Amino acid sequence: MDHVFVFLVDRLAAAIVALPTWEIIRASGLVAFVLLTVAVSAGLLSALPVFAGPLKAAIALAHRTAGWLALAFGLGHALFLIVDPFVAFPWFSLFLPSLASGRDVAYGLGILALYGLAAILLTSDLAARLGAARFRRLHRLAYPVYVLSLLHGLLAGTDAHAPWVSALYGASAGIVGLLFLLALSRRHGAEVRGRPPERATERKANHAGAPR
Repeated sequence: MDHVFVFLVDRLAAAIVALPTWEIIRASGLVAFVLLTVAVSAGLLSALPVFAGPLKAAIALAHRTAGWLALAFGLGHALFLIVDPFVAFPWFSLFLPSLASGRDVAYGLGILALYGLAAILLTSDLAARLGAARFRRLHRLAYPVYVLSLLHGLLAGTDAHAPWVSALYGASAGIVGLLFLLALSRRHGAEVRGRPPERATERKANHAGAPR
């Protein structure tokens, strides 16, 4: 039985090594970043009063779905880094990121972003227990998570200097930045009028949510 187990493990390891792991690492990282952009953008859009009814519900669904998919692809990105035979990325770095070099710091930013995204998504089902105010504060982690992910891609991504990847990062930062400024403007306008802005999280305190 032990021989069978060792044989199966060896075959699995050989199959993983035979995969184009480097291409998978690069692709999964970029897909995770695009999905995170969609999740954050949809969260900001859903709070705007111009959206209502079925369209608002569709945006909220995209917000939640993209968040979970971003986490899944991010985890795959990290796990394939561990098994890739050409990348010196030890498994314990997932739990204790190293700051020994600039490259290690860049990896660490990605790990922190992954932890932050996981915390946001896994606490979404606790919205009712946390209360609306705590729920909002926790989900504001989505903004630093996005920034950490962007910095990770720019500093650690081997394709970061490719024109189309640079354009992707620039477009993403521009969209999220613009929507964030719109959200701040709306908040400021509501405060000037003497009332708090309408918050989708308050209306959904008993629902599962994703980072906003």
